Amino acid sequence: MAVKSITIDPLKTLRDADYFIANYELPSLVTKVDAMKVDAEVLPFSLIGNVLGEGSLKATILCSSPNVNQWALFKPNGVSPFSIGDFCLYNHEAKPPTYIYEHQQNKTIEGEKNTNTTILVTMQIGEMSPLDENGNHHVYKNSAGDSLLGVGLVIDGVEDGSITEYILSNFPLTKNINYIFRTNEVINIQPYYYTRSSITHDWTKRNPIEDGSVTVTVNVLPIPFSTTTVTHSPATVDVRPGKTYENASIHWEFKLNNTSDTTRVEQFTWEDYGPEGVLESGYFNVSISPNSYITHSITTDLNRREAGNNYRIRIEYNGEAIGYSPITETIQL
Repeated sequence: MAVKSITIDPLKTLRDADYFIANYELPSLVTKVDAMKVDAEVLPFSLIGNVLGEGSLKATILCSSPNVNQWALFKPNGVSPFSIGDFCLYNHEAKPPTYIYEHQQNKTIEGEKNTNTTILVTMQIGEMSPLDENGNHHVYKNSAGDSLLGVGLVIDGVEDGSITEYILSNFPLTKNINYIFRTNEVINIQPYYYTRSSITHDWTKRNPIEDGSVTVTVNVLPIPFSTTTVTHSPATVDVRPGKTYENASIHWEFKLNNTSDTTRVEQFTWEDYGPEGVLESGYFNVSISPNSYITHSITTDLNRREAGNNYRIRIEYNGEAIGYSPITETIQL
């Protein structure tokens, strides 16, 4: 067989000889010269035809076949003169320069309102370096060795501002998106290439990666907690004659209901408030069995109650009010 000497151009790929040999149809036909150079025996016409799904054994047909993987770095250009040797190091399974291979694409995530989750998007690189808007290979580094290419996310049209340098050691690259459940929505996540100025070092968004965007449907679940007040005493705070304010400690008892199918160990907050604003606040931790409730009590400290005003206690979970007490009223005697 004829042998073709191939030099791997570092401007067109981040991969080295070991990668291309491992992904070649017949790696036994390749001899590694150094990290970026190999000698490869030319594959027989019949083997190339089988790989491409072509019945012809003509170089013109094989080299111009629409089945040639355009993301392979080593491949025929599809124009004359045709050479079967252009299939040396050809990888029929080559992926796009940058692609998403692990994600939540077209999936639905669910969570209770105001709770947090993480959306993961993982990208990997193929064997060909990324292409710019004009179809030319991006330049990775300047003459000083500074990285000039990066990858970032645009979420629903808004750049997240976190750019990762496009170097081999950073891939596979996982981007974590912190999401707070607030409303039902569909989130679109599109990775983009960024280029960095060698003068200002500022990043500029360029074109989307060649393969992949993520669409995530968000469903916000109702909070599975509610409260029902059992007692509050005293129901009326009497302000003594001639005084505008009276200190009054109020004891609250209420049921805390868990409507979910799992035991919940959670933290809740409470606020004692009236027209003047919040008088006192605090928190408590409880465990509630599935589809059950507990009775919990809170005693507010000696807060000044103004004659003629109403006061309540509010229970919150993750910043969302889940119940209010009945009104207690102060009356001046």
